[in-house]
Amino acid sequence: MKRFMGKALGMVLSVAMMVSFVPGMTVFAARDDGTGLTDGEVLELPEDVQAVIDQIEALPDVDELKLSDIDAVEDAYSAYWDLDEGGQSIVREYFDVDDIDDFFDPYADKLDALCSEAILEVEKLIEAIPEDPTLDDEDTVKKAREAYDALPDDLKEGVENYDDLVSAEKKIEALKDAAEKDAANKAQVNLVIDMIKALPDPENVIYDNYSDIQSAYNAYLDLGELKDNVGKELVDKLFADLLAAELLDLEDTVSIAEKFLDQYTGYLTDDQIAALKDGLEGANVVLAKESPEYDEVREANVTLIMAILDADEVISLHFTITEGEDIVWLTNSDKSITIRIRQEGIFDWAYELFCDAGKTITIDGEALPEGAADFSKGSLIIEIMPDFLKTLSKGEHTLKVVFDNGVTMEIRFTIRDAADVPASGESISSALFIGAAMLLLAGAGFVVSKRLAKKES
Repeated sequence: MKRFMGKALGMVLSVAMMVSFVPGMTVFAARDDGTGLTDGEVLELPEDVQAVIDQIEALPDVDELKLSDIDAVEDAYSAYWDLDEGGQSIVREYFDVDDIDDFFDPYADKLDALCSEAILEVEKLIEAIPEDPTLDDEDTVKKAREAYDALPDDLKEGVENYDDLVSAEKKIEALKDAAEKDAANKAQVNLVIDMIKALPDPENVIYDNYSDIQSAYNAYLDLGELKDNVGKELVDKLFADLLAAELLDLEDTVSIAEKFLDQYTGYLTDDQIAALKDGLEGANVVLAKESPEYDEVREANVTLIMAILDADEVISLHFTITEGEDIVWLTNSDKSITIRIRQEGIFDWAYELFCDAGKTITIDGEALPEGAADFSKGSLIIEIMPDFLKTLSKGEHTLKVVFDNGVTMEIRFTIRDAADVPASGESISSALFIGAAMLLLAGAGFVVSKRLAKKES
């Protein structure tokens, strides 16, 4: 049998040839044999036989066959052999052939030629691919793949150079991966170049540039082996900017350390004080150099920062009331009481720590009613509303503010009846009297000092 029939079909045919013909029921052109049928009469065909006849009649003419018709031809041929011998006899007589292969052989020959042509066409497309393809050959490889995939599955095994197609596809994919990687590398390098170009010249670096300079430096380090593609001039600029920024940062760190030693030594241990002093000494030595190296500036900065952070853990536990302590509020006032609290140390997180603690405030041990106060940022600003203050009794009151780091601040204020305070005229007179007395005392002191000076001379 022809190639398109396949091995299984060939086995079916072989078995069929071995079966001797046994006449089936007579259906065509029955002659007068005493049955009452006349020549030319046809009995009704069985459904399965009629289905096979319809299937065969639906096939296109041999000259009009296409490779896509191969399944229809194979199905019709197989359907014939699925009939019993009587059904097969009816089909042969219907198509007026002694052997069914007399009908199907022209189809097999045509399809075999079409298959050979299709396989040859695919092989030619694969042969057109260069041995070492480039990305310019990608379309050629795609066309060969599409042609191969369009073949019926039982024909694909006939493509003898299919391995060459697979090899070419792998090479194209490798080239595409390399091209994508190269493009990504170029984009990464160009990004770093643009970042460095956007930086100011070293002599114009200010503290606000520190973040951009550090970002450019980190991006430069991430280049790895690609760093040489940035160019020496830009790299020199980057490191000069980095040194300038680090020197500014070191100067700022020195200021913080000096502030700590000036204002907060009472909070610190001897070891913390010693660490700050040692760090300051090393930083000042570096700052005094005419051309310090970046690494030594960085090391001095880190050493001093570590000492500051260690000290700040203690200092940041302290808060200062900068406004509103021991304030007196009169019952006839329509003004609020404003209290401002600052956290000591490097950063002032008083407002954030207050919020993180749930904005917890009590007055005389009782929680502050909702709407009794407003809170705002600027350290921590607490504004107690006059409507609430009018509900409090006259006398001293204690307000407690809770922070998220475990610290609770106490602020005292006093409420007085306006009737107990001297009238404005009396207050002014008292103030004038006190002011005059102070002037007299100051004058007396000046005279005494002048006399003493004259005696000594």
